[in-house]
Amino acid sequence: MSELVLVDQHEAQGWRVRQDERLDQLFEARCDWIRQYGRAGQLAVDSEVLSLTYDELDARANQLARYLRLRGARGGNRVALLYDRPAYSYIAMLAVLKIGATYVPLDVGLPTGRLAYIVEDAQVHTVLSMSHVAEQVEQIELLTASGAELVYVDHAAPLIEEMDKRRLIDAERGILTNQLAYISYASVSGRAEGVAIDHPSICNFVKVAAEVYGIRPRDRVYQGLPIALDFSVEEVWVPWVCGATLVPKPPGPSLLGPELDAFLRARQVTALCCVPDMLATLEQELPDLRFVLMCGKDAPPDLIARWLRPGRRFLNVYGPTEATVTATWTELQPGKPATIGIPLPTYATVILDREDPYHALPHGEIGEIGIAGIGLACGYLNHDDLTEDVFIQDFLGIPANPSGRIYRTGDLGRVNPDLEIEYHGPVDPQAERRGYRLELTEIEPLLHVPPVVPIDSIALDLAAPATGGGLAGPANAAEQAFVEVLTAVTKADQVSVDSHFFNDLGADSLIMAQFCARVRKRSDLPTVSMKDIYRFPTIRSLATALADVESTVMERSLAEVLAALVGRQVSVDSHFFDDLGADSLMMAQFCARVRKRVDLPAVSMKDIYRSPTIRSLCAALADVESSPMERSFVEVLAALMGAEVPVESHFFDDLGADSLLMAQF
Repeated sequence: MSELVLVDQHEAQGWRVRQDERLDQLFEARCDWIRQYGRAGQLAVDSEVLSLTYDELDARANQLARYLRLRGARGGNRVALLYDRPAYSYIAMLAVLKIGATYVPLDVGLPTGRLAYIVEDAQVHTVLSMSHVAEQVEQIELLTASGAELVYVDHAAPLIEEMDKRRLIDAERGILTNQLAYISYASVSGRAEGVAIDHPSICNFVKVAAEVYGIRPRDRVYQGLPIALDFSVEEVWVPWVCGATLVPKPPGPSLLGPELDAFLRARQVTALCCVPDMLATLEQELPDLRFVLMCGKDAPPDLIARWLRPGRRFLNVYGPTEATVTATWTELQPGKPATIGIPLPTYATVILDREDPYHALPHGEIGEIGIAGIGLACGYLNHDDLTEDVFIQDFLGIPANPSGRIYRTGDLGRVNPDLEIEYHGPVDPQAERRGYRLELTEIEPLLHVPPVVPIDSIALDLAAPATGGGLAGPANAAEQAFVEVLTAVTKADQVSVDSHFFNDLGADSLIMAQFCARVRKRSDLPTVSMKDIYRFPTIRSLATALADVESTVMERSLAEVLAALVGRQVSVDSHFFDDLGADSLMMAQFCARVRKRVDLPAVSMKDIYRSPTIRSLCAALADVESSPMERSFVEVLAALMGAEVPVESHFFDDLGADSLLMAQF
């Protein structure tokens, strides 16, 4: 196996963390250590708008965490962070983790429709932001279209300041097992997937990186990337685990060239995380800089030579989001060819055959770089098929690889005679923009390049049939209704059912988000999400896909019963009263007929009023298919809580109950 699998031969490969350890607990442990060793004044953050010691940051996060619980956020929820001021995003990040929730970082610079897609895809419960961000994000209220609550933290500041600053007790944390720490959406493409990272993976990574990098408590580390980029995890959490001080960039555009140079000097930055293009804009020597961490697959020799000097450590690292930020590293030396190095401790790499990924190549041959080890992501959110395709089974039995999978990076490489990995480009063409991975075949719809662009550079919509150059008319009422709404939103003279939303009509994600919002108000149309828009970018493909939404056996059976009563076909998303025109007598007949079906659970009129569509009714019945005793308990507790109570809800962690309420119960 040593001729196929590359590991760090000088370090132990075992876990650096306990299985139940959490990222927020690592931060709290460092706060305690700093206080214990008499350094309570050590700054965790030193920014132009806000400076906080470790204890002050911990206290602010505890207060915000309690406020989040007051707003109904609980362990297992997803909370999105939409900030343009890094120092405040750190407080939010810690607060979300402290209540056992998962944070979803958002980039203020992305189009609103793209942000709305992420919020919907990640099933976000709450979006945390600040009121001035609404001036930068057009129609920010679209982020609430999928049911998320938008909370401006500055508006709630007086109430947050009244919250207890002490650490949360266990009953408040609501920590669940196998919990995600964060979800990263790494691509600007409309088809980007969320990468789910759990606590063991990220905790293991930051501890391993802290060992290897050698960041010290006295270091002042520049934090310049948006928190939506996974490389920012390295900028933030590794320094905190080491007890160093973060120096975030000021609000506004990224700093480059003379502006960055002046900032690093003025703020006495000693450690810098960067990409080669950013480092290349710095012309002057920075005497305080003792550590440079560069994320560059191709490190230019002249750039390396310019920045190497005695007393300065210069590392080059490589890793995709799916391997929890960074997987390999090397220390750059004068005259030594740049590589992407060797695996970090607890990681392993293997070179896979491009034609057969279940065949490993020996050292020296070029193939696709595969990564294994403790730091692999859980996979792609809501995309099990893609996860299975990219995270293949560990056919080699690699030690210390608990997931039993190998991640195919899509990058080519080979292991050289020095047992370091040489990078040999991507398997498929791809570009990088501000650190986001972007497939070249996806650029055209985003940029709306004129039709003179060669056809092979355009992502074709295979879902829409060719129209032969003419304008196809609507084939049914749903298509006609969609055309009406889209015409009103785009202000186009004529809209064909085969017109591509982005390529033909020139719409952008904001316009299509408005389209989705208007469709939701139409009782004659099914709900449309931004995910649907990106997957089915013509009216014909969209209407067909929504008409063919796969339903469950129970949904189809209930729809059959109801269709017999109303005398026509019934959509599982049709509202019983508003859309179908049913009355209480008809729905009582429906309940009676359902009770006669041995293959269906009993349905009451209370169920009908609570869940007035077939789809929601089935979901409720599946959730509450319980015994009479369970239903009795639910009724009593719901009366005390003043809210619906799922039978599987944890009294304290999920429902937020306290001992007094449960004593009343």
